[in-house]
Amino acid sequence: MATAPAVAAIVDGRLRELHTPLVRDADVTPVTLADSDGARIYRRSLAFLLVTAASEVFPEARLEGYARLTYEIEQQKESVKLTFIQEIDKPDSKLIGMASNGWPLILASLKSLLETGEPLAETRRFEGHR
Repeated sequence: MATAPAVAAIVDGRLRELHTPLVRDADVTPVTLADSDGARIYRRSLAFLLVTAASEVFPEARLEGYARLTYEIEQQKESVKLTFIQEIDKPDSKLIGMASNGWPLILASLKSLLETGEPLAETRRFEGHR
């Protein structure tokens, strides 16, 4: 059975990001997706990543106001299922139309990035906007 990936670490009893440098000997315990803190960190990181990607791909959509993005991540054997619904209070929203066409590419690129370390070529033009 595959080991769940680490998303953070407990360093001397404190929850830390993986990029936190260790400058002395420490007691380190990985926090994985199998842990409640790990799942929470992953969901929150995914939400920030999705919002950032959407604002970079659709900058003109900000003029319509705030939208709600509801998502659910479900473990399915060795994979995960991502379901999301985007809503806005504005009738005939251009944002929803643009997002409906853009989310599949953004999510496919995110999947590629997580699995291989490289986004899809079609989305690499956005890399300089971080």
